[in-house]
Amino acid sequence: MDRGTGIDKWTGVQVRTLLTRCPMAAPTPGAGRPVGQAGRPRDGGELMRIRRSTSRVAVTGMLAATLLAACSDPAPEPTPTTTIAPPTTSPTPSSTPSHTPSVDPTMAAAEAAILDAYRGYWATKVKILADPNTSADSFAALWTQFSYYAVDTAQSDVGSTAYDLQQNGIAVHGEPSLSPQVSDVTPEGSASIRDCVDATGWQPVYAATGESAAVSGQASRLLTNSTALYYDNRWVINASVVDRDTTC
Repeated sequence: MDRGTGIDKWTGVQVRTLLTRCPMAAPTPGAGRPVGQAGRPRDGGELMRIRRSTSRVAVTGMLAATLLAACSDPAPEPTPTTTIAPPTTSPTPSSTPSHTPSVDPTMAAAEAAILDAYRGYWATKVKILADPNTSADSFAALWTQFSYYAVDTAQSDVGSTAYDLQQNGIAVHGEPSLSPQVSDVTPEGSASIRDCVDATGWQPVYAATGESAAVSGQASRLLTNSTALYYDNRWVINASVVDRDTTC
């Protein structure tokens, strides 16, 4: 497998990276099943830019095999407990509107479901990146959970990051602070999420020594823009991009 040096998209780790990525599925809003599409290589930028390790921890065959299997043959997805469909348009009432503002209950339910998917995406991503030397079984279980919340590049970027961190012996400890806001929810089943992610309590370290792997002088709060789709009868996150030039 060809490898090069790059900056990881989410953690900012400067690591030896895998140049050839696994194919991922690209869902269509509102669709029942995905249509295959090749995953895109990551091109850098993340919450924490990290200096390159001087020594690499060898990747275990089991973890590598688990990650590649997750790329090519995802495990069955857990059954969701609640499904909230996209809001539907309705005729404008002819009566005089009330002076008291009202909230569309369908829209409110959709936004709540989108936030649930977004927080689930982050919670499982944090767990995946917290231990680069986890067992294959533990990784597979986390990946199954993560795949319920993430598809397309939102999924493939994290899979690539986990693989690269494992090979470089870096773990990301703690948890970020989130403050997401949902907008642009459409009847077709898409939405935007704008978040100011505070990574003060979510820091990269070298697992073998506990030494910080973060480069000094970085902003701890960065703007993150994500998109969500209504896919396979649930809301999922399909892309998430950090704007490294915009603090918040």
